[in-house]
Amino acid sequence: MQILPRSSFVTWGSRVATSRWPQATRLHRPIALLSAFHTTPGWAQTKPPVSSTNPLTPLFSVVPNPAGEEGFWVDLESHGVSRPPPAYRGGSPLMYKRMGDSYCEFVLPFRDHPELLDNYINVHGTIRVGRVLEELDKLAGAVAYRHCADAYNRTPPLTIVTASVDRIELREDISSDKNYKFSGKVCQVGSSSMEIYLKMESLKGDSRSQVQDLILVAHFTMVARDRETQKAIKVNPLFMQTPREHKIADIASSIRTQRIERRQKALTLVPPSAAERQLMHRLYLESLQYTDQRFDKQHKPEHIVWSDEAILESVTLTMPQDRNVHHKIFGGYLMRLALELAYAQASLFAKRSPKVLAIDDITFKKPVPIGSVLYLTSQVTYSSGLPNGSYEISVTADVIHPSAGVRETTNVFHLTFKGPEGAQAPRILPRTYADLMRYIDANRRYEQHKDEFTLPQVFVEDL
Repeated sequence: MQILPRSSFVTWGSRVATSRWPQATRLHRPIALLSAFHTTPGWAQTKPPVSSTNPLTPLFSVVPNPAGEEGFWVDLESHGVSRPPPAYRGGSPLMYKRMGDSYCEFVLPFRDHPELLDNYINVHGTIRVGRVLEELDKLAGAVAYRHCADAYNRTPPLTIVTASVDRIELREDISSDKNYKFSGKVCQVGSSSMEIYLKMESLKGDSRSQVQDLILVAHFTMVARDRETQKAIKVNPLFMQTPREHKIADIASSIRTQRIERRQKALTLVPPSAAERQLMHRLYLESLQYTDQRFDKQHKPEHIVWSDEAILESVTLTMPQDRNVHHKIFGGYLMRLALELAYAQASLFAKRSPKVLAIDDITFKKPVPIGSVLYLTSQVTYSSGLPNGSYEISVTADVIHPSAGVRETTNVFHLTFKGPEGAQAPRILPRTYADLMRYIDANRRYEQHKDEFTLPQVFVEDL
């Protein structure tokens, strides 16, 4: 593997920069840039012109029609149009990248341009969190492609996909009368993966730069794949120059290690612990009080809800308007659908308007094809029933291919909700083994994040 030294010349478009590091990118036209990762028909023909000196030129090479063929996406798919193999199939040299090289930001100016609210407002007069998730996924893609761009404007034809969303914490409500800045950068890399951290901040008054409050922080894991073989492809290594950058990278590595350890202890791989088995037995005995005549059957109180009765479903036929640049359904769109179904489930469960606290451990197992039938199943998996207590909801996305009739799980989402101050949600009680496993898994997540905000504050401040 050849890695270029930091002192190499850096080329952006037709401009050669003699400085060691290009300046951080400020996305003054977020809709233009981010639409490159969530496309609609004709975007390649309608995108705004990009000057050859624009440092984002490598990013804009990622369009819905990468090979440059004329035609609508469905025509290209049906005729089996393939991209020509690149001249550098043998591999392109990697180059060291610093954290700041991948930095991107943009502003959603709701205060200055209230006409934007038509696409973002909800029934309560605040901003739809689902729409924010779409913007985050677009920004994560922009950051990842920027990190993978090389110094010679010949980045290999790679595909970058969202592997997982490890944590999104909503720290403040998103009002409709403020301007918001979104920013993100790569904080750690593996061989083919990139740990990307994003922030959403409110801006003071009419300012486009002076931050008022931290609204949201998110952690995405993106992976790079060869566009032809879909095998893992190496990404540029990360160079940490300052103690601050070393600290950010170390914390990101620690969070990644904890994530791997949690997945190794998943209930699909390892049995519950002794304490968890005792909890399962207590829940089983309690359920018998309301279901088995031999145990002096009692009437179940209203504040207890069976977990298999706290389920909500939706069915969607996926459309090309919601595709990404790889002709699959955009991950941010899937997150929005899952969140809004979970929000409806939370409202029915608690009989009050809930607040989204966090979204974590979202896995993207398989891409969702255009034209498939998407089944979303939302279930309340854990609720302690305590005053001011939060509760956990999981959403499973299954896809059915109409021609084959095969159903497979493509995504799993986990969300944490909380009711208004002083509100008390019902308590969840499982009565099947499968629901007990879901309860234990959700209880683990609840115990890990019961302090609501778990990303280290020193880490968040340094992002």
